[in-house]
Amino acid sequence: MGILKAGLMLFFLGHFITCSWYFLNMVVESDQQSTWANYNNLSEFTLGEKYLLCYYLVLNVVTSVGYGDMFPVNDAERIFFCLTITAGDVLFALAFGMITQITMQSDRLDESKQFAAEMLQIQTLMDLYNISNAQRTRIENYFEFVYKHKGHVALEDFTELREILPD
Repeated sequence: MGILKAGLMLFFLGHFITCSWYFLNMVVESDQQSTWANYNNLSEFTLGEKYLLCYYLVLNVVTSVGYGDMFPVNDAERIFFCLTITAGDVLFALAFGMITQITMQSDRLDESKQFAAEMLQIQTLMDLYNISNAQRTRIENYFEFVYKHKGHVALEDFTELREILPD
């Protein structure tokens, strides 16, 4: 679910930058002769094709691919793309950070499930040997310590612990 959120966030931010680029070319620079839209004859395309070309250009710039088939033509467009490149770097860092965080949370959840299952085995053995509550607490703390350092708890550890505990 989190990866889907990160992907949607990137898409909508790309959409926002694309619409801003389109607005800059079609509205703000409509009276200028030398623009990206005029250079690429965007007036000949439908609105959907214009959007696709703008999105293609934004993705080229944000991902630093830069095929060179489309490029800003005047200073306002160059400034816009300097800001877009910076925003793209930040967005990719955020997206990769979110994906890393999601992956780490998933790993922690798996570890906690494994620890709970192993502690249940230990508690079952403690019930079998009628261990007192004071010793149960110490044993649970011991196995929590062992799990944090080894990454697993083996029943052999319980046998070793039982040998050193008083009767």
